[in-house]
Amino acid sequence: MVSDEQLKKNKYRRKKVMLKRVHTKGMVALVMVVVILMALGGQVFRINYTHGETCQGSVRPPDIYINRTTL
Repeated sequence: MVSDEQLKKNKYRRKKVMLKRVHTKGMVALVMVVVILMALGGQVFRINYTHGETCQGSVRPPDIYINRTTL
């Protein structure tokens, strides 16, 4: 039979392997999120750079807004 020390050692070895897998999957997920956010930021920057002047005219200026709660 296997001694108690050997069972504990195997138990901790399995936990260590599992934690390493979870850590690796977490890092991959984090990198994917960062890459997606960078891609979206690049798209926004590109759209603003190429069509910034035309899009700026379609936004209402703040002085046109009327606060109807005080009327």
